[in-house]
Amino acid sequence: MFRKLLIKLTLLNASVIAILFFFLIAGVYLFAQYDINRHSKSFLSRVAADINAGRRPPMFPGPFNDQATTATSDSLPAPPSVPPPGLSFSRPVPPPDDEMPHPIIFYAKLDPAGAIVATSSTLPLPRAQLETLVQLVGKKSEPSSQIFFQDATYFYYSVERQDAPGRLLLFQNFERERGVFRTVMTALAVIGMFCFIASLFGSLFLARRAMKPIQQSWAQQRDFLADASHELRTPLAVMQASLDVIESNSDELVSEQTQWLNNIGESVKSMAALVESLLFLARIDTMQHPIDKKAFALDLAIANATTPYITLAATKKISLTTELEPNLNLLGDEGRIKQVVGILLDNAIRHTPAGGEISVLLHRLNRSAQLTITDTGEGIPSAHLHKIFDRFYQVDPARNKGGAGLGLAIAKSIIEAHAGTIQAISKLGVGASFLIQLPLTTSHKESPAS
Repeated sequence: MFRKLLIKLTLLNASVIAILFFFLIAGVYLFAQYDINRHSKSFLSRVAADINAGRRPPMFPGPFNDQATTATSDSLPAPPSVPPPGLSFSRPVPPPDDEMPHPIIFYAKLDPAGAIVATSSTLPLPRAQLETLVQLVGKKSEPSSQIFFQDATYFYYSVERQDAPGRLLLFQNFERERGVFRTVMTALAVIGMFCFIASLFGSLFLARRAMKPIQQSWAQQRDFLADASHELRTPLAVMQASLDVIESNSDELVSEQTQWLNNIGESVKSMAALVESLLFLARIDTMQHPIDKKAFALDLAIANATTPYITLAATKKISLTTELEPNLNLLGDEGRIKQVVGILLDNAIRHTPAGGEISVLLHRLNRSAQLTITDTGEGIPSAHLHKIFDRFYQVDPARNKGGAGLGLAIAKSIIEAHAGTIQAISKLGVGASFLIQLPLTTSHKESPAS
């Protein structure tokens, strides 16, 4: 189950990254196309204005003139006339014909019928192909756009002539830009493939990390159900056995069945306490804190919670002493804090042998109150310290001394609901200490009378 979920999470994350990268490439492509067309249209409109006004655009070298339609398409403009006597300047020698670059921008003037009457002095393609290109442009409804012709891409711009009736068509060769653009898009695609492969490994890593708390929660739920079933099975078995004995002795009076009835009563109390603990933890988990916060004197609450256990400890020949700093006020649930003290003292008494000692210390620590409950019992192995607050956890289930393993989990939940902390410090064979820190109220009123 977890393996399938891991694969689904990995593929889902990788797919999301791939889709985002696809939209990135598509967005770059569309924006680049739009930007190129926008700049070309703006540029060619200025060139068209210069041509219509009879000015020489800077991209046309030499004297600005049109090439008549009777000229051959491969002819070049005549070289500039020799300067007059007395005026001399050097003119660079033009390169050979095979090294002459094709013009990036050229134009054609059309008459009202669409026939070419003049062109720019240099053309990148033969006259017959230019006429075909002009005819293709004439079939388009847009006054400016891109057109693909003879393995080349051109941007054309059409405007009315001002020197005579007809239209002026300007063309800009995009092959150089498209070559660079294709290189960039190819690089993006290759990088995208590598990124997608890398995203698979990254998604697998993230999915595994995301699965850890899910697996832990699943394991905790499974263990919780198993432990709860185990804890409920014992009192139910006692009740069933007692009822079987009572049914087998149906002729006896109720007074003669007292032992079995008492067993049933004790089992019912045990199950009720267990169900109440489970209900409390369930409310804590669903953020329905059964916490009624009011200001109260923490030292007096701990003293009241400790008093019943002094007698219980004495019956087991255990010394229980308290040292409580007065005037420590806490905003919280007094009953739940007493419950925590009772849980910790009950554990300490159960795990401390006769002749041992238990101490309860309360003092101020900066803006917090620190409660320390220490015993000289058997202690807790270091390997179990980080697990003892888990539900139903028993350090040694074979030596269960009456607890269901929920007490410390409930204590931790109550302390955390009060924005406090609880931790255990222990050394095997020496004893254990539970340290609790709780934030005090800002105002220090006098403790109410007990």
